Amino acid sequence: MRSRNARLSAIRSFQKYAAHVDLTALAVIERSLAIPQKRRDSAVLGFLTRPEMERS
Repeated sequence: MRSRNARLSAIRSFQKYAAHVDLTALAVIERSLAIPQKRRDSAVLGFLTRPEMERS
């Protein structure tokens, strides 16, 4: 997952630069910038076990 995000970050950086240089390619650049960084969301907090709940 990290390598995919690193590649997308590099592509996004280049596309932002290209948007300033070549205005005729703006439609293609907008489509590529719309690609999300992550494939899925990760859970913020998982479930607690009974012993973990009783410790609190």
